[in-house]
Amino acid sequence: MEVSSELAVLNIQGFVAHESIPEDSEWQKEIEVSLDSAEAFVGLIHPEFNSSSWCQQELGWAFGRHLPCKFIRLGADPQGFAGKVQSAALPADAAQVSGRIFRWLESVGGFAEAIGDGLFGALDAASNYYDAEAAAKRLFEYGPLTDFQHRRLARIFHENDQVGRSVLATRALAPLYERDKREFPPPPPPPTGS
Repeated sequence: MEVSSELAVLNIQGFVAHESIPEDSEWQKEIEVSLDSAEAFVGLIHPEFNSSSWCQQELGWAFGRHLPCKFIRLGADPQGFAGKVQSAALPADAAQVSGRIFRWLESVGGFAEAIGDGLFGALDAASNYYDAEAAAKRLFEYGPLTDFQHRRLARIFHENDQVGRSVLATRALAPLYERDKREFPPPPPPPTGS
C-alpha cells in the first residue's frame, strides 16, 4: 500500500497483509506474528474494513494487547470498538494519511524518541533526492531539535550528498534551521576525535 511505502521512508514499518506476507507463507501465522510484535495499530477504514472478518479479528487482537490505536476514515465510518472515538476523515491520499499517522505516533507516549531516531536514520540512509526530501519534511514536523540532533543533522548534511547537494532536501531543511535559529547551510562538523 502507498501509505506503508510513505512511512517506510521514515523508518516506520507498516504491515499490510496482502503485501507483507511472502508467497507460500501461512497467512494466519504471519498475521499473528505481526500483531504480536506490533507497537501500534492503525486502521484505515474503507467500506470493506467493517465487513472483513480478518480486519475485525486484527482489531480485536490490537485492543486485547492494549496497543495504541488510530483510525482514519477513508470512505466509511468505523464500527464496533473502533467507533468509540471520533476518527479523522481524509481523502485517499497516501502522503496526507501517512502524515496524519506520523503526527499521531509522535504524540503517543514512548514513540517520539524512536520516531526521531527513525527520521535521522532515514535521512542518513536516503539513497535518492526524493527520499531525502520526504525525510527532511517530516523532520521539520518533528519539532525543534536539540543541540545533539543539530550536530547529527549537520553530519548527515555534509556526508550524504543526497541531502546536502539536493535542492529538494535543502529546500525542506531551510525552514527547520530558520525555526531553530541556526545557520544554514550548517557548518561542517568538527573532525571525529576533536
